[in-house]
Amino acid sequence: MLFARGRYREAAGAFEAAIARAPSRLDASYNAAKALIHAKRWSLAVPHLVRARSLAPANEDVWFELRSLFLRLSRLEEAALDCARFEVVGA
Repeated sequence: MLFARGRYREAAGAFEAAIARAPSRLDASYNAAKALIHAKRWSLAVPHLVRARSLAPANEDVWFELRSLFLRLSRLEEAALDCARFEVVGA
């Protein structure tokens, strides 16, 4: 509900609380990242997407979001490495 109402920072906090209770929840990590991205707290979203990628290495949405975030943060080398990693995992 918080996310849908545009209360992205609060939504991120709720998803982070869910992660604290159950660190293996892909949805909580991914949604925390998405909320932080919408709140323009891009660097804080990175660890959540890295965790999501480790939980679901074949999930194309996670890889896309992480790569897009690296580009948005001008972390070009990491974006390129991420592309190369996905080609290996996604192959």
